[in-house]
Amino acid sequence: MSLAEALGECSHRVLLLSGGFPIDRPVAGYQFLQLPPARAIDVDFTRLVDESGDVINDRWRSDRAAQLLNAVREFKPDLVITETFPFGRRQFRFELEPLIDWVKSQTGVRLMSSIRDVLQRRTDARNRQTVEIIRQYYDAVLVHADESLFKLDASFSLSHEIEDKIFYTGYIHQPVKPNPPQSPFVKGGGDIDGLDEIIVSGGSGTVSARLLETAKLARPLSGAKSRVWRLLSGRDNVAVFASSDTGLIIEPNRPDFFQLLGRCSLSVSQSGYNTTLDVLASGVRSVMVPFAGDGETEQTDRAQALERAGRLLQIAESDLTPRHLAHAIDRALEMSPVEIKVKLNGASNSARWISQKLKEHRDGI
Repeated sequence: MSLAEALGECSHRVLLLSGGFPIDRPVAGYQFLQLPPARAIDVDFTRLVDESGDVINDRWRSDRAAQLLNAVREFKPDLVITETFPFGRRQFRFELEPLIDWVKSQTGVRLMSSIRDVLQRRTDARNRQTVEIIRQYYDAVLVHADESLFKLDASFSLSHEIEDKIFYTGYIHQPVKPNPPQSPFVKGGGDIDGLDEIIVSGGSGTVSARLLETAKLARPLSGAKSRVWRLLSGRDNVAVFASSDTGLIIEPNRPDFFQLLGRCSLSVSQSGYNTTLDVLASGVRSVMVPFAGDGETEQTDRAQALERAGRLLQIAESDLTPRHLAHAIDRALEMSPVEIKVKLNGASNSARWISQKLKEHRDGI
């Protein structure tokens, strides 16, 4: 959505096709089409369900692929960007491969891939397939990272074979400015939410639930037990972990999360792309517990690299216990994090670079 906004600001006509569940963010400066949404219900992302919770079937796949292709045909783009594919999202080949075939059947339509800083590690055979697809079909790969911190070869061993197609855009970090709350937020120890607090954040599901429960049990073991601990998570977890402890606040994820980080003493979280950027941009001390279910490596690679740089402390998911978490929190509160300056204007950089490449293509350069 940030990339679509930036392209719109560069006077491009933009259509964003979303296949995930809707999120609470306004659409500005571009067209938006919500496809029938799907989400994963297990840690290995192999089972996908629709908005009713039913496992998707071939009829569902066929209908969504047709909707996507019809929308693109009607829009008549000069450029198509696929998010993560072919580096991931292979479960959506049923709609992406027909889309790519359509792109290559059109005269002058360009194709780019948009990926994050760190990729899930794959087998050599899988990486080889990805390289072949990139070299055969794609004009460029936008890597939304700062190459001074992460280069693609750290998680994709064959990146040297597509080096001529790679453009490092810088990180895309554009926190949404929150609207005034409809109801009062839960106040902590002072008049300002987040001030000097320990902020523990997660999403929905069992992995985040474990982090919340561990943090709740870690509080009395920590030297920071006198501080307010604010636990933010999906509404399903909030209902389970309600607390009567006046020093422990458990509430749904908040739109002013980035602002909370700027005021708190410490952040405890996983190490997803957006949360990590919020931590880096806010300068807050941090303990990270990277998601590592079913062989996932992306978050672990990201957190370990930042720990080696002296920016934060990380705990392996397999080592997460109340005592370990309390100890890490106490250590992190005593440390002075190494300041890491990274490029955070990846959306505008991407838009400018894409604009230049499209102009060169039209001019026949």
